[in-house]
Amino acid sequence: MGREKLFFAVCAAWEVVRFAALFAILTVQPGTAGAAVYTVTALWFGSGQLALAAAMAMLGFFPERYRCYLPLVRLAKLLSFGPAILAVTSGIPVSLDMVSPAAYLVRAVTPLAVLGVDSLLFFFLLSYRITGEE
Repeated sequence: MGREKLFFAVCAAWEVVRFAALFAILTVQPGTAGAAVYTVTALWFGSGQLALAAAMAMLGFFPERYRCYLPLVRLAKLLSFGPAILAVTSGIPVSLDMVSPAAYLVRAVTPLAVLGVDSLLFFFLLSYRITGEE
């Protein structure tokens, strides 16, 4: 597998992991009545990440055919910074039942980790060029 294919496969897998992690952080709130509302909202707003994962996979495995997806993937990755920055600055609401310091630390550190990995991937996407005929 070429380096580009491997990178885009890793990027697509990261988007799925990112979606699952943020979905779990928002929805796994034991003992709260509003968890169902968070579940629907998180699925609704997070579904774009799954489309981004599919676009990255198609771009990695068939770069000539899906070269037109590259600007859209870059824009989607740039737009994904907004919620991450918002989560870092405002914090993710913590459930009152969450008394474990480890659970609190995971909820506090996850947005920073996501923002860091997203930044690295975005800078690679900016520098990536598809070679070949137009």
